[in-house]
Amino acid sequence: MPMVQILHPRTHRLWELGTTPIAAMTLATTHGVAPLRMAAAQGHLEVARILLQHGAPVNTPSDNGCTPLHTAASEGHAAIVRLPLQYGADVHRAAANNWTPINAAALEGHEEVVQLLLAHGADIRIPSSNGRTPLEAAASKGHVSVMMVLLQRGADTTVRDEGGETPLHSAANNGHASAVELLLQHRGTDRNATNKTGWTPVAAAAFKGHLNVVRLLSSRGANIRIPTSGGRTPLEAAATDEAHVDNDGDTALYSAATNGHAPIVELLLQTRLDPSIINKPNNAKWTPLHAAASKGHLAVVRSLLAHGATVATRNTTGVSPLQSASCNGHLEIVQVLVRAGADVRGRTATGWTPVNLAASNGHTGTVSYLVSLGADVVNVAEDNGGWTPLHSAVNEGHVETVRELLRAGARLGVKNRNGQTPEDLARLKGLREMEQVFIEQGFQQLKF
Repeated sequence: MPMVQILHPRTHRLWELGTTPIAAMTLATTHGVAPLRMAAAQGHLEVARILLQHGAPVNTPSDNGCTPLHTAASEGHAAIVRLPLQYGADVHRAAANNWTPINAAALEGHEEVVQLLLAHGADIRIPSSNGRTPLEAAASKGHVSVMMVLLQRGADTTVRDEGGETPLHSAANNGHASAVELLLQHRGTDRNATNKTGWTPVAAAAFKGHLNVVRLLSSRGANIRIPTSGGRTPLEAAATDEAHVDNDGDTALYSAATNGHAPIVELLLQTRLDPSIINKPNNAKWTPLHAAASKGHLAVVRSLLAHGATVATRNTTGVSPLQSASCNGHLEIVQVLVRAGADVRGRTATGWTPVNLAASNGHTGTVSYLVSLGADVVNVAEDNGGWTPLHSAVNEGHVETVRELLRAGARLGVKNRNGQTPEDLARLKGLREMEQVFIEQGFQQLKF
C-alpha cells in the first residue's frame, strides 16, 4: 500500500499492518517528513491513532527538527496533540531553531493546545534560538488568551530576546493594544525597557504608527522622552512620517490633542517641518483644534493657536472649534477662541450658532459670555426647526439658562417652524418650574 494512502481519513478501514514492516512507518518524504507528522499536519486523528498503535516513532524529527507534536501544536489540532503525549512524546524536544511545541502553539494562538502542553509539564521558560519565550511569541501576534494562560503560570514579562526586546516590545511594535494592556497589568513589566538599539516599547509603537498603543503606553507612565540610540524620541519618530494615521485619519497630533497631552502636542509641533499638519483634518474633517476644543483641553488649545491653528475650520457638519467648545460648555476655551477671532455668529450646516448650542445643553456661563459680546445672537433661530436659543433651553428644562437668556433680551413670542413659542413648549411639556422664571422677568403666568 502506498504510504500516501495512509493520510486519507478513511484509509484506517483498509489498514493491514500485520504483514507490513514497522520500518514502513518511518519512511519519510524527501524533506524528511514521516507519515505520522503528515497525519498530524492534516488533522487526521484516526490515521495518527493507527500509526501510533502500530509503533510509529513519536519523537522522530523531520529535516527541520520538528516532531509530530510540534506540527500538531502549530496547527492547533488539540485532539492529535493528546495522542503523541499519551505515547511519550517529548514536550521539550526542540526543532532546529530551538523551537519547542509550546512556542509553536503560543505563536499561533492555540490556547487549548498550550493548556495541554502545560498539563504535561511544558517549560514556559525555554526560549527559541533568538531568545523568544512562548510569552513573547504570543505577544507578537496579540494572542491575549494564550498570554493570560502563560502569565497565570508565572511567565516572566522581563525576559529579553537576542535583540534585547521584551514581550511588551513585541506587542507594542505590532500594534496589539490589548496585549500591551494585559502586560501593563502585571507587576514587574518594565514599560520603559530599552532594546539593544535603545528603543522603548512606546518608541517602537510610535515609529510604526500605532497611535492607540502610543496613547495607552503614555497614559500608563511610559516615558516619551527617552531617545533611541539614533537620538530620536518616540514622538519624533511618530512625527517623522505624515502617513502615520489610523483608520479614522487621525494623526499623532490629532490623537495627542484629543487626549489632552499638552507636552506631546508641543513636542510634535516643534518637530513637524510641514506647518500644514496643524490644520490637517481627519476623515470627518475634524482638526486637532476641533478635538481639543470639544474635549476641554485648554492648554492644548492655547498651544495649537500659538502655532498657527485656524479657528475658522469646519468639520463635515459645518461645526467650528468655537461651536464644539460652546456645545460642551468649555467657557475658558470659548473665550480664548473668541479672542483669537472665532465668529460668534457662525452657523453650522443646519444653522446652529454657538449660543444655540450652549443654550440647548444648559451651559449658562457660556451663554452669558456669548450674549455679553453685544452681537445680536440671542434670538437667532436655527434653520431646520426655527428654534431660538430660548426654545432649546426651555424645551430641555434648563431653568438658569432660560433666566439668563430672558435677561439678555430673548423674546418669548418668537415662533418656531411649527408655530410654537418657548412659552408654548413650556406649557406642552408641563414645565411648571418655568412659570416662576417667566414671572420674575415680567411675563404673564402660564396656563397649564
